[in-house]
Amino acid sequence: MEKNKFKEYLRSMRSKRGFVSILALLLISQVYAQKEIVLSGKIEHPFTDSVYLRESNFTNKVLYRMPLKDDSFSVKLKVEEGYYQLYDGREYTKMYLMPGKDLNITLNTEKFDESIEYSGPGAKENNYLVDFYLHNESMRSILYYGNYAKLGEEDFLELMDSCYQEKFEFLAKQEGLNEDFVAMERDEILLEYRTRILNYPGMHRFVSGNKTYKESASFPDPFKDIDFNDSRYLDLPSFSTLLDGYIYRNTEPRLKDSEHDLYLERLYVMEELIENKEVRQIALEFGWESFFPSAKERDKTYEKYMELSINEEFNQKLTTKYKALKRIEPGAESPEFSFVDINGDTVRLEDFKGSYVYIDVWATWCLPCIKEIPDLKAMEEHFHDANLQFVSVAYRDKHERWKNMVIEEELGGAQLYAYIYYDPFFKAYQISGIPHFILIDPEGYIIDPDAKRPSNRAFWDELEAIVDLGSE
Repeated sequence: MEKNKFKEYLRSMRSKRGFVSILALLLISQVYAQKEIVLSGKIEHPFTDSVYLRESNFTNKVLYRMPLKDDSFSVKLKVEEGYYQLYDGREYTKMYLMPGKDLNITLNTEKFDESIEYSGPGAKENNYLVDFYLHNESMRSILYYGNYAKLGEEDFLELMDSCYQEKFEFLAKQEGLNEDFVAMERDEILLEYRTRILNYPGMHRFVSGNKTYKESASFPDPFKDIDFNDSRYLDLPSFSTLLDGYIYRNTEPRLKDSEHDLYLERLYVMEELIENKEVRQIALEFGWESFFPSAKERDKTYEKYMELSINEEFNQKLTTKYKALKRIEPGAESPEFSFVDINGDTVRLEDFKGSYVYIDVWATWCLPCIKEIPDLKAMEEHFHDANLQFVSVAYRDKHERWKNMVIEEELGGAQLYAYIYYDPFFKAYQISGIPHFILIDPEGYIIDPDAKRPSNRAFWDELEAIVDLGSE
C-alpha cells in the first residue's frame, strides 16, 4: 500500500514539475514578448524603398531596416524603452518606444514634421514629441550657435532661461504621459540647456571675434549637480556632448604638466573620473573619428582606447582606422584625387607635381571653414612667389552653392568640387570633420596629413622654412 502511494506521489510530482516547467516557459515567453513591439506606418512620397530605425544619440547607428511595400511597413521589433529616430533617407523624426506598446506612424515627406500622426498604445508620448518640436520651431534659429553666440553674456543667459523655461512649462501642461518618459524629457531638457551654457564661452569668442572674453564669476556651472556615472543619462541625446565637455574641462588643466598630448591625456582623465563602464564607452566613442587622427602619440592612444573599451564593434572600427592612418603617415605617398574645377575640367593631384601642395577640405555650410577664408587669402598672398600651390576641395556640398561662393568671394587657388560625397580621397585621409588641411611635397609624398590651419600664424613660419628648403 505504502509502495503504491509512493508511486502516486512520484507521478504527482512529475506532473507538477511539468506544470511548473510549462508555466515558467509561458512566463519567460510573456516577458520576452513584452520586449517586442509592432512598429508600422504609411509614408506618402517616400524618398527610398525603406525606412530605418536608428539610435537617438551621436552614433545614429542603424538598428533596423524596414522595407516599404506600397509605401507601408509593419515589423515586429525587440526594443528597450527609450528614444530612437525614424529615418526616411533624408529626414528623421524623434520617437519614444516602449516594449509591449505597438505604434503606428503616418507622414507625408513633402510636409514631414507637420504631417506626422501616431496611433496605437504608444501614440501619446510620440504625438507629444511632434507637438513639442513644432511648438519650439520658432526657437530653432534663436538656438543656432551662429546667432546666440553673438550676444553678450547677460543677454545670452536671459534668452536661454526664457527658452528653456518655456520648454519645461510645455511639458508640465501635458497629461497622461508615461512617468518614465516625463522624467527622461525633464532630464533631456536640462542637459540640453546645460550644453548651451557649456558651449557659449568658446562659441562667443569664435563668432563675435572677441578672443579675450572670459565668463564672469557668476556664470552658471554647466556640470553642477550632474552625476556623470549615473546610468539614467545613458540614452539621452544631449548627454554625450555634456560628458565630453566635462572630461575636457578636467583634462585641460593637466596638459601643462603632462607628458602626453590632449588626446591621450583625455583618456587617462576619463579612466579616473568615469567608473561606470557604459558611460565611459560613450565618452570613448564620442568624437573619436576626429580625435584619434589628431593624436600625436597615436600608438599609445590606440592601446589605451583598446584597454578601456568594452565594445567589440567599436574596437574593430578603431583598429581599421588605426591601420588606415598608418598608410598616410608623413613620408608615405599621398593618395591620388580627381575632382572638377569651376569650369567642369578634371584636375588631379599629379597635375601639381613639382610643387608643394596645401589642400583645404571645406564646405559652404561649415562656419569654421568660412572663418578660415580671410586667413587663407592672406596666406595665398604671403606665399605668392613660393613653390606652393593652394587647393580647396568642396566636401559634401551643393554644387550651385559652392560655385556661387567661389565667384562671389573671389576665392583663389585651385577651387575644386567633389561630386562623390564619400570620395576615395576623403576616405583614404580618414576625413570626418572639416575644415581639414593636408600638406604634400613636390614629389607627391605626405608632409602632414592633418596640417595646421591658415589662422595659425606660427604655421606660416614653419611652412616658410619648408618651402625655402624645397626651393634651394
